[in-house]
Amino acid sequence: MSEILGIFGLQGWGKTALTTYFGMKAKEMGYTIYSNYPVSFDYEPVTTIKEAQSVRNGYLLLDEIWQWVHARTSQSKINKEMMEICLLNRKRGISIIYNTQLRRTIDVILREVTTYRYLPQMQLHDDGKYYIHYIMKDLLDRESNEMTIPYPIDVIGNWFNTNYEVGKLSNEMTPIQKGIGLEKDFNNVLQKSKKLLFTKLQENSGNKSEYKFDVLAVGKDKNYCFDVKSTFNSDGVSITEHGKAFEDKIKSLKRWNGKLSFDPYFAFPIINRNRTTRIYDWWICSLMDNFNYFRGLNSMPRYSALIKKSLKLKDSNLFT
Repeated sequence: MSEILGIFGLQGWGKTALTTYFGMKAKEMGYTIYSNYPVSFDYEPVTTIKEAQSVRNGYLLLDEIWQWVHARTSQSKINKEMMEICLLNRKRGISIIYNTQLRRTIDVILREVTTYRYLPQMQLHDDGKYYIHYIMKDLLDRESNEMTIPYPIDVIGNWFNTNYEVGKLSNEMTPIQKGIGLEKDFNNVLQKSKKLLFTKLQENSGNKSEYKFDVLAVGKDKNYCFDVKSTFNSDGVSITEHGKAFEDKIKSLKRWNGKLSFDPYFAFPIINRNRTTRIYDWWICSLMDNFNYFRGLNSMPRYSALIKKSLKLKDSNLFT
């Protein structure tokens, strides 16, 4: 059954933690997870209207939903399109879990179609750790008994980045959705290298494909493969392969004589830059040199941290 669950409370009451916990439970039941904030388990990022409209048959986690559907902007195009998604959630097989501090700040339509409301709060237990207790109210405002998440907050805190700030929902399509494509842009940039014999853009690449890397590049002395990622103005890079998923990604590369046939890299654009068509617009990060770093992550890396481990494409061996 597709439902819309709203989680309300002041800062520090455990709203995002409870949202993440529900998402983790849904993931364990085999559902696809979509989210507008990074979580440590596999999920599909949602940062644009186009991405939100494409969500099907899964759970959509929405942190700080007031950023997207504020009551004072109820007539805006973004509000209307988001409300269409909420009203069609059953036909699309979507359960929506959102949170906000104050119920009155969100669009009135969303308030009316919210199936259950959750009110969390932190409580100190005898083991010296804080746990989230919450009550649930239905459409008739009837309360359930108080329930407790069986994990302390310091455990749930590892499932998401508590400092991540959700950005405004963009009505603009991403470069990929406009048909330009970050992968295509990066592939075209690589073709300017005099040290590469040829490059190949892998169609239908990604986590759910047999092709885990977007661009293959054959050079005179060595071969490369690149997984192209997007960046967010809120200081994030859309790298969802970390921990065991990252290790599996490396294992997916074929080996010749015990060696990698392609040296793997992440490639991502320089933040806050409108263009992605020049060698000056890109960072690359070696997956092998930073294997332990990515293997130890439990959420998307911050852009400011990742660039310290990366090299600007223009300064790499491909172009120097």
